[in-house]
Amino acid sequence: MATSDYRDYVTSAQRVATMVLIFMSYLGNSLTLYVLNRPTSLFRASTNLYLSTLAVMDLLYTTLGPVCFILATNPKEYFNWNIRTYNKILCKVHPFLTYSASTNAVWLIVALTIDRMICTVLPLKAKTFCTKRCAIKITLGICLVIMTINTYILVNNNLMSRNSVVTCENNVRIVPAIMDAVICGLIPIILMGVANFLMIQKLKELKMKKQVNGGIPKNQLPATDLIEGYTITEISPPSYHVSHPLIFMIFFVVQVTDGQSVSMPPIKPKKDKAYKLTIVIAMIFSVHLFYLVTVIPEYAFNLVKELYEVDKNQTLFTLSRLFNTMWYSNFSLHFLLYCSSGPQFRAKIAQLLLELWQNLWCCVCTSARTKEQATQMVTRSFTMKTRSLAEQAQSLEDDEVQNEDP
Repeated sequence: MATSDYRDYVTSAQRVATMVLIFMSYLGNSLTLYVLNRPTSLFRASTNLYLSTLAVMDLLYTTLGPVCFILATNPKEYFNWNIRTYNKILCKVHPFLTYSASTNAVWLIVALTIDRMICTVLPLKAKTFCTKRCAIKITLGICLVIMTINTYILVNNNLMSRNSVVTCENNVRIVPAIMDAVICGLIPIILMGVANFLMIQKLKELKMKKQVNGGIPKNQLPATDLIEGYTITEISPPSYHVSHPLIFMIFFVVQVTDGQSVSMPPIKPKKDKAYKLTIVIAMIFSVHLFYLVTVIPEYAFNLVKELYEVDKNQTLFTLSRLFNTMWYSNFSLHFLLYCSSGPQFRAKIAQLLLELWQNLWCCVCTSARTKEQATQMVTRSFTMKTRSLAEQAQSLEDDEVQNEDP
């Protein structure tokens, strides 16, 4: 296969995958914003703010990045338009906004991780630092610092013509790649790693302390009682078990590092406050793992692209498109991570979808009698799921402790 044909084939495959990611990003992030900003919040006020701002940044990057990529790589016989090469101003402004949105998203994850670490390791400081007012200041500070750092794009980006092809490039190419690798890769990984390590150490410390003071057997000590200094209460024979592998991973790390045999620990009912906090930590862990898998290869490969001609090597070109698509997925699939690791989030989303389905079904009907019959039919068909989800969501709303600022 000729090099040009191969490149067109790989680019077409990436375009299809990117369009799927765009759809999932708009749908997932919109649902995330809707669920997080309902009158009854799922998480702490600071956590809600970080996750909501992260969803906004994901939507902004999806519009500036993947959508513009689709427009720029369309076949020439169709609508083909590269926004960066339209004029000199867009060559500077578009990359500036794109890089700012992606970098802000990374550092919002870091801020969320540190926020949860403070709640876990330093619970007495939570009322001071883990508030909505403090989260707003941190979010604005992150945006201001990131946009200040990215001003080099406004200075160095210019239109260039090579072989009658106009491109938008940075005058100093290797420096931006190194800055991205350090600011969006190395430093966030170190900070998130340290925060996770401190949370694990706090779990181990509390576990040993509560074993000595509480006299509870090791195989009946729930991890939900090891977070934020919650006291252990009397435990009946276990009837609940850890339902998510990331929560079990926390037990695994703590038990293995203590030289204990690994067993599936019992936990309290889902409405327990400590259990809900454990779910939040598991959700953060899943976001971290996804970040490492999807984002770090792109930053590392950007350094390689400055040393080799990627377009002339089929293997490097394929890797470039693959890592770029993985990079796009980091801004599109956070919604699925929230659903997979958060039963609170799943309950709200499922209840919302069932309500929309019932309303849509009723709108199709014309007469009032038919509407009533349709509603009864849909309700009967989803009786078990609707009832369980509604009860679960209501229980979460009733037991949730609001942490809004006075």
